[in-house]
Amino acid sequence: MKMYMKQALFIDATELELEDGTCEMSEINLQKPKIEDNKPIAVGNAILQYSKLLLLKFIYFLERCLVKDSYKICYCDTDSVALGLTRTPTLDGTESLREKMAKVFLPIVKIDEIEYFNSEWGKFFVLEDTIEQKRRPGLLKGN
Repeated sequence: MKMYMKQALFIDATELELEDGTCEMSEINLQKPKIEDNKPIAVGNAILQYSKLLLLKFIYFLERCLVKDSYKICYCDTDSVALGLTRTPTLDGTESLREKMAKVFLPIVKIDEIEYFNSEWGKFFVLEDTIEQKRRPGLLKGN
């Protein structure tokens, strides 16, 4: 009973006596918790569905453009993706974001899809070191 008395929702407690006068149980009254939700469920659901759609478009982009078995999706969530690549180059740290992504992905792009890859990869990756690019929803940030 002492555990319940420390809770913020505690109102009162009444000990219940048995016929022989002993008290082995207590009746505890708690306030009902109030949850204030001022965001419509439809908005949250739309955001989740849109993030899934963006992720699927990215996966289809990878399947279309990259050589089969040159990458593996190691981990995937609605806000992050971890890819394992077969040909990872050594980066010296002086490259721009665009150069880093080019060094990582261009060696494993299918030869007949290079033109499409170059025209579309800006829709999926942060390629410029600007706040607008880094904060834009739906773009994958490379580490």
